[in-house]
Amino acid sequence: MRRYMRRGMTGREKRRLLLFLVCAALIALAVTAMTQLRPILTSLATARVSNAVTRVVNTSVNETLYDAGVDYDRLISLEKDNEGHITAVKSNMAEFNRLQSAIIDEVLEKLSEVTTKELSVPVSYTHLTLPTIYSV
Repeated sequence: MRRYMRRGMTGREKRRLLLFLVCAALIALAVTAMTQLRPILTSLATARVSNAVTRVVNTSVNETLYDAGVDYDRLISLEKDNEGHITAVKSNMAEFNRLQSAIIDEVLEKLSEVTTKELSVPVSYTHLTLPTIYSV
């Protein structure tokens, strides 16, 4: 009966196996990192968009109120009795609707001006190259 001896791996085979194991480990690490980072990045992106929209809305409302010269007396009128007590509060719905329309137009205009760069979430510093690092 003939016995076969197992021959050892050559240097080339060892390097290939090592390269394969390193690549597999890097892929596993990348998949794990992306799985762990996804909720964090989603939360960060949501916060950035929310902050940008809040800033745009606040700016638009303030600019519209300032530009239109809104006077509280044009929006609300108070009715008083003979003794000076307030008996009713009346609102000028036409003026409210005009103001609302102006604010919405301003918000939509400003939102269309928001760039994706303002909303981007930096994931790494891979965009830095040696020339940009050395120029700092």
